[in-house]
Amino acid sequence: MSFYAEHTAAQAAGQILIAGFFLFQGVKNARLFAVNAGRLAAKGVPLPSVALALGLGVQFVGTGLVLADWRRGLGAILLIGFTVVATALFHRFWQAPPAERGLDLLLFTYNLLVIGALLMMA
Repeated sequence: MSFYAEHTAAQAAGQILIAGFFLFQGVKNARLFAVNAGRLAAKGVPLPSVALALGLGVQFVGTGLVLADWRRGLGAILLIGFTVVATALFHRFWQAPPAERGLDLLLFTYNLLVIGALLMMA
C-alpha cells in the first residue's frame, strides 16, 4: 500500500497542508485546554471539559485519517463536523458586538472555505 499513490503532487500537498493545519490547531487547543473549556462554559455548553475532550478527539482522529491517507473521506467528514460545530459556537457574527463582528464574519467565512476544501476529500 502506497500513501497518496492516486494523487497528483498538488493534491497530496493540499491534503497534507489541510491535515497540518488541523494538527497545529488541535495541539494548540489541547495546550490551552482550561482556557478553551472556559470559553465553552461561557457559551453555555454543558460539561465543557467533556465536550472539549470529545471535540479534540474527533479533530485528532479526523486529522490522522486524512494525514495517513487512510479512510480519507471519513476523516474529512469528521473534520467537517468539527468545523461546523466550532463555527456555530464561536463565530456567530450576527450576535457579536459591532467591534467584534468583522473578525467573527471573517472567521466564519474562512471556515466555510475550510469546509469546501474538506468536501473535495470526502
